[in-house]
Amino acid sequence: MSTDAGRRTFQLFLNVVDRLENGPLEPSQGLVHFITGKGPYLASLRKQGLIDSSEFVCGQEGTPEHVVLECVQTLEDTLRETQLCGNSWTLLHRKYQTKLRNDYLTALNEARDRRPRLDRQELQNRTDYSNNDDDDTMSDTETDTSDISEHSYKLLTLVEHLGDLLTNLNPELRRKGILTLSHVLDNLPVDFLGPDDLQYLVTFFCDRLKDHHTVIPATLQGIRATVKMDLPPNSSILISTALFQHVQCQQQAVGDRFNLYTILFTLMDKYMKELLSVTPDFVFGVISAIDGERDPRNLMFLFTMLPSFIKNFPLGHLTEEMFEVISCYYPVDFRSFKTDPSAVTREDLAAELENCLTAIPDFSELCLPLLMEKLDSSLRIAKLDSLRLLRAACNNFTASTLGQHYMELFRLMQLELLPGSDRELKDASLLALSALVRLFSTSALDKHEAKWLPDILAAVYR
Repeated sequence: MSTDAGRRTFQLFLNVVDRLENGPLEPSQGLVHFITGKGPYLASLRKQGLIDSSEFVCGQEGTPEHVVLECVQTLEDTLRETQLCGNSWTLLHRKYQTKLRNDYLTALNEARDRRPRLDRQELQNRTDYSNNDDDDTMSDTETDTSDISEHSYKLLTLVEHLGDLLTNLNPELRRKGILTLSHVLDNLPVDFLGPDDLQYLVTFFCDRLKDHHTVIPATLQGIRATVKMDLPPNSSILISTALFQHVQCQQQAVGDRFNLYTILFTLMDKYMKELLSVTPDFVFGVISAIDGERDPRNLMFLFTMLPSFIKNFPLGHLTEEMFEVISCYYPVDFRSFKTDPSAVTREDLAAELENCLTAIPDFSELCLPLLMEKLDSSLRIAKLDSLRLLRAACNNFTASTLGQHYMELFRLMQLELLPGSDRELKDASLLALSALVRLFSTSALDKHEAKWLPDILAAVYR
């Protein structure tokens, strides 16, 4: 009795001698997966019972032939792999003769059509959602939102009516069901739902975070709508824990990452007392979530919100990790589109990043060496950002901390004050020097520290 993998291999290599004559064909893992039909193909995984659906992103069954040879969704990856592994793939396509391949695909399609499927019209009658796009789905929920707000329709009733979608084996239909529920919640008054309804929603959405990756964006929208309401006790801990455990933030789309950040900082703002009881876990989760963010709009949001987070949550042993996550953006290297007046600018990002780097005194030991390193560089923009950061440091760090580096800081600023230097750098250096002198002159210093100001003034007059 032959296996499917054996028959597939036989169609490519009729005998062992034929295979051995093809020296350039390197048996890489991906090539073996394609030839045998095993491996990470949805059709194979569905046959093994590991997943519920074998439908590929394009809507067709995810067979090896479709994914590698037919689907336009993977065309770019296929071409790239062809360039990287030219001999193997060229030989594979030559051996996989056109007529034999077409006959094989035809037989597979005929076999697929014979499989029992749920009648599409029946599915349409049962759900009324399966063939609607997201815009149509959203417009259909406006009536439900209005009815719920007027108490003529209960939220639980809506959930029951969405039951076929929310529990459907098709992840796309589950996504649409959750998206419908999320849209309704987003349009309800924040004080409308009671504790029992909110507890149910928190439990439901936290459980949905374990679902298929296509369901995650809709679930994040639902959680974002829910956290604006007055949640039952400890709900903030349940939600944040579920997000940290089940959502890989930087693997999500830009908008979905923004929703996740919004959820976290909304929870922080409204339920700080609860979250302080799990400070180490929450701080570590936030650091892991934001690490690696590249979108300027998301970064602008993070840089605006992080100073409050850093000041209110004791970082403890995670202080250095927190600083490293945000300091990697310093100095900001970004060019905005001048044609878009609402776009985030480099100057906006740099200004907000300064507030993050100087948010707490504990950052001083990490910030000042970084500041001096960039001030000593040859990059003009790095010098300007460093001089502005020094002014911010004088406003947020102690004189004792800055005094440990006062002569080195003065030397670096002095270089920019020499005749012939850049005018903007000169002005920035004078402002930074004034801030440093003002800090030393207004701080209570001991006998040893009291010499810092005279030393700087003497150096200035020299």
